[in-house]
Amino acid sequence: MKFSEQAKVWLKGFISAVISGLSGGVGCLIAEPTTFNFTETGFISLAKVCGVSALIGAANYIKQSPLPSSNCGPPPAMPDPAAAPGTPTK
Repeated sequence: MKFSEQAKVWLKGFISAVISGLSGGVGCLIAEPTTFNFTETGFISLAKVCGVSALIGAANYIKQSPLPSSNCGPPPAMPDPAAAPGTPTK
């Protein structure tokens, strides 16, 4: 699958936003090491915070930079089902 240059730039920005969100979650290791650590329960808590932080980063990026549109043009006009057969559509 080939991506346009605009889609490649958008994807790189999206990945960057997710990584930035993950790093914000990792900051919890420094702020509260007794809760967010590498024990079983601490790691689950850390994963939850990192996941939510990454989702927020991704959502903010999509809000700021919506998906690039394709260059396919507008969709074809659908025929009017109420028109008589053989009648040209608009």
